[in-house]
Amino acid sequence: CALPILYKTGNDGVTITTVQKFRGNYGARFTVGNATTSMRNAQLRRIFDQTTLIYVRGYFYIDYGMSGLLDDNDRFGLLVISSSTSDKASFQIRRVNGQNRFAMSYISGNNGKFLSATSVLPTEKTWYCLELGIFVNGTNGWTKAWVNGNPILSISGTNNTKYGSIVQVFWGLYAINGGSTHSMWGMQLYGDQARIADSYIGTDAE
Repeated sequence: CALPILYKTGNDGVTITTVQKFRGNYGARFTVGNATTSMRNAQLRRIFDQTTLIYVRGYFYIDYGMSGLLDDNDRFGLLVISSSTSDKASFQIRRVNGQNRFAMSYISGNNGKFLSATSVLPTEKTWYCLELGIFVNGTNGWTKAWVNGNPILSISGTNNTKYGSIVQVFWGLYAINGGSTHSMWGMQLYGDQARIADSYIGTDAE
């Protein structure tokens, strides 16, 4: 199994740390600076043979940065499933109607869309088990997201074949300034227990 590839912008980065970890002796720390109109990345990328079904999971601890989501559509992503050319789905924390929410981006036909959840809201200084799954199909495609083993977002019966099959996943932190009024502040999170599978993974307790 190939080692993950570091994927970052500028001085943003990923480091191994003992400061915060969900289990064991080490975790990963992902840090990005202020985001103006461009994307900031501090991620690990895994490339593999193309597939149409995949699940990716990680434990994440949001250290700081949620207060920097000032405008609707400001967002940072933690899990991304991608083709060779573009994202197919992502698990985000996104500003929606003045509230920071867990959100999921997905493909439907020729359009990129998103759903957000109000049943559980993200907070800083808390470990979350986040999982994202996708099945790529011309008529029965689906995208689903779980928090701590509980399904919170789901879309099915879609054509999500745009951009082709899945060949890579990203685990970590990206930031996008979706508004035009403010610059997003820097942010940092910790991650642990990353897994990729062709069936639902669940929490370590499951």
